[in-house]
Amino acid sequence: MNDNRADEIHGKGEQAITDMVSEMTNDDIKVILSVARPNGLDVADPMIAGALERANSDPSLWDWFVESQSWDAEVAKALGSVHPPAGLRERILSIGEAQLTASRNERDETIETPSRTVQKTPWIAMAAAAVLLVGGTFFASEFLRGSKTGDSGGGIAGNVGAVTPLGKGASAQFANWQTDALQSVDQILEGKKESLPLPEEKVAWAWIDQQVPPNPIASTSSTPGKAIGEHITSGEGIACLRVDDPLIGHYVLFCFKVSGTLSHLAVFDGVREIPNANASGVAVQQSDRWQTVSWVEDGRTMMLFFFPTDVKDPAGWAEELMNIDLAAR
Repeated sequence: MNDNRADEIHGKGEQAITDMVSEMTNDDIKVILSVARPNGLDVADPMIAGALERANSDPSLWDWFVESQSWDAEVAKALGSVHPPAGLRERILSIGEAQLTASRNERDETIETPSRTVQKTPWIAMAAAAVLLVGGTFFASEFLRGSKTGDSGGGIAGNVGAVTPLGKGASAQFANWQTDALQSVDQILEGKKESLPLPEEKVAWAWIDQQVPPNPIASTSSTPGKAIGEHITSGEGIACLRVDDPLIGHYVLFCFKVSGTLSHLAVFDGVREIPNANASGVAVQQSDRWQTVSWVEDGRTMMLFFFPTDVKDPAGWAEELMNIDLAAR
């Protein structure tokens, strides 16, 4: 996006920005989306919201965005493991100070006031930071290159399947049964719906089985829902709800805390069509508010969901609760 376009946008109202974004080229949209943070942290920004709306209607642009967010997540993970040699920053600063002193002596210049010294020293600190950043970024790019090419020499294992970008929005992603469960939890949290009497945590899964019985004929070998039930036994039940709706059908909700993180499990009767499910029938989705994982288990459709901002690694948290590797499914 050129400087003239940036100047145009500065100071505009939300509607004006939205209109302007709608007229941008795909290259301009990519520039905007390239600075969007994951987990829905920037969706309130009208420029990013407009760019996401454009991406929703352009499959090639959305594919680019998904790949870009996945790559950013891998780079961030790799940079987090970079540990510069001890004392490197101090050595760079000391070298810089020595060079400044030599330069002053050569010019026979005396810097008497601290304020003048302060004006020059930050450039050395900036240089030290730049060296560390460039070195770390180079290390990360080399470290990640192996994972992109299949090299097993220490690269990060491909986890793209578990990385979810900023959501397309509930209306674009979720089926009506998913949206109903999300709204029901919102109503519980807002006090607009009352919880049923809570069963004890140790029998929470048995209560779910009683409310929405499994189909023995359609049993599945993978049971992430049951794994969640086992986690609930060591956690804290918060609320539960039974829903019977002529349009949505029958389902139950169980809201719980494990390790202090509030999460929710919705279990629906029968096999529902899951939007954006992969070849294994699992859909990992994210809207501007919710992280969700949906799947079919024992003839029932299940959805785990929580606020992605509540955890450092949303996909990792889901994998922990479900006892599965989302990237491998």
